[in-house]
Amino acid sequence: MLAYRPEVDGLRAIAILSVILFHAGVYGVSGGYVGVDIFFVISGYLITAIIAKEVSTGEFSIVNFWERRVRRILPALFFVLALTVLSAWFILLPVELDDFFDSLIAVSLSISNMFFWKTSGYFDTASELKPLLHTWSLAVEEQFYLGFPALLLLIWRFGRAAILWVVVAIATVSLLLAQIGSTSHPDATFYLIPTRAWELMIGALVALHRVTTTPRTPHRLISGGGSLLGMLLMFVAILGFDANIPFPSVYGLIPTVGAALVILYANPHNLVGKLLANRLCVGIGLLSYSAYLWHQPLFTFARHLSVSETSVLLLVGQGFVSFVLAYFSWRYIEGPFREKGRFSRKQVFAFGGVGTALFIAIGVVGSQADGAPWRFEGTERTLIRFASADYTEDLYNEGYRMTRCFLEPEQAGDAFAQECLARGAPLLWGDSHGAALSSGFAHSNLTQFTASGCPPLLNQEFAGRHNCRNANDSTLASLIEADPAIVMLHANWSMYAPEQVRAGLLATVAAIQEQLPGKSVVIVGGVPHWGLSGLPTRLVRLAQQKTEVVTNMSIAAEVNKVRAQDQFIAELFDGYPHVTFKSSLDVLCPEGGSNCLATVAGSELIPTAWDYGHLTDIGARFLVEQLNLDAGDQPSGETHD
Repeated sequence: MLAYRPEVDGLRAIAILSVILFHAGVYGVSGGYVGVDIFFVISGYLITAIIAKEVSTGEFSIVNFWERRVRRILPALFFVLALTVLSAWFILLPVELDDFFDSLIAVSLSISNMFFWKTSGYFDTASELKPLLHTWSLAVEEQFYLGFPALLLLIWRFGRAAILWVVVAIATVSLLLAQIGSTSHPDATFYLIPTRAWELMIGALVALHRVTTTPRTPHRLISGGGSLLGMLLMFVAILGFDANIPFPSVYGLIPTVGAALVILYANPHNLVGKLLANRLCVGIGLLSYSAYLWHQPLFTFARHLSVSETSVLLLVGQGFVSFVLAYFSWRYIEGPFREKGRFSRKQVFAFGGVGTALFIAIGVVGSQADGAPWRFEGTERTLIRFASADYTEDLYNEGYRMTRCFLEPEQAGDAFAQECLARGAPLLWGDSHGAALSSGFAHSNLTQFTASGCPPLLNQEFAGRHNCRNANDSTLASLIEADPAIVMLHANWSMYAPEQVRAGLLATVAAIQEQLPGKSVVIVGGVPHWGLSGLPTRLVRLAQQKTEVVTNMSIAAEVNKVRAQDQFIAELFDGYPHVTFKSSLDVLCPEGGSNCLATVAGSELIPTAWDYGHLTDIGARFLVEQLNLDAGDQPSGETHD
């Protein structure tokens, strides 16, 4: 049996706290997502150490191994899934519930990482609103458990050197794939085991070093320094990384090597070992698995139920609740199932098989209900259609001209169709927000060049969007042929850093004016942001509480960020010849306040946006008319803010 090391549980505490604080949006923990990568290193270490020790003594059994995995993973998972299914039925809107049941099937089959990879997309439900999204990492580990023991058994007969070479080779190839894929295929790279295996292999290498070499205590300066360096590397990533870091990639070596150093060198005789082995850290570490299972559903349902942006304080409170529930799970579910005297092997496997079949059946039956729209009635059902798969599919396929004039992330940047160019018509250049605005025009009288996640900022790179530079260059090359009446630039400006916007917009405007001297350039400011749950969901929640649909809604925090970026852009081009800035907020959030139009006058049941900020066709048409964007040439040299 592998000797218990309390400092490894302490390391788990760092991993789970960083993940929960990151998902809660706590300031300063922008890289907390690397907690999952630390978990992978720990799993690789523990599983390899157990297998290597038992194989070397002739005690290893695949059946015993899988019995331990079932006892460890499934009881708490099934308990959380059962309560999550019940909550989802009463909370989620139809399109969200339909997606949830599909994900439930994938979780039950240990392929949720593949499911979330295949269903990830620019207009897919935000990750913060998916109750089971976090199970992708469990699927990666379960796939590792399925294949790695057999591989170790196969190569064990060839000796320690052969094992090390194979593990190093897997880690190297996997890391290379991750580095390449982090920019070219970011979704697949994030979710799939071929580009995550290197993190597990780092843990495996640590285990092989500790188990297959003669035990030798390193000098206290080496162990103390090595463990401190490991802690430093982890916290550099936890506190210093953010969403703009390509991940997983070579950047992932920082937290994973840090975790490996802690496992290698932390011991009861040095500072790091003593810190990690204290009762609080060990206690949190023991609860880490159940806390990980609980936190995502709690955070998700809190966001779904809120009619305003969910506060960080509320989510931190939910994080605390996840540990309370985790204690219950650990004490009364995880613990008893691990006791062989209480549940036999046959009972454990029967429990795993029946539970898996039951949740698959629930997922299949639930997915046939098409989101169970009959749970809602009247006004709620009318509003729900704007958050439905059918509505969004029709809107961005036809309204946005998806894959033709609005390119997806995986398309080449020069894949615009011929229909996108209407010579002499106004030209709209932008990202998905630009595509949303296009639905307010008659397409026959609009040249549209828009691409997912690609604002019209020349010479700039955007995380996860490798085709942006090419898409913008392709648009620029088409300007002379298009000979537009005006060029309109519109994007989700507040999503990007001011300096990136400054450099990119100045370059774009200069290039347009060089190609089309004297033509008007209109920069359309950002639209209101309605939070992760989206405007239709907010209206549904309000309709559940009241009898009437609101026309205006206060969204101060979200609007202030958009307004600040608008002011920055307006000041940047103040007095700039032939450039006009037009504020969307002046129309959609009048009088400079935070009360924004939730519905357009005369269409009280049609939201202005169908998610967090993409305009509905009615909303886009209203904005186009109010800003007079379809009236041909605009006055030059005038700036509005």
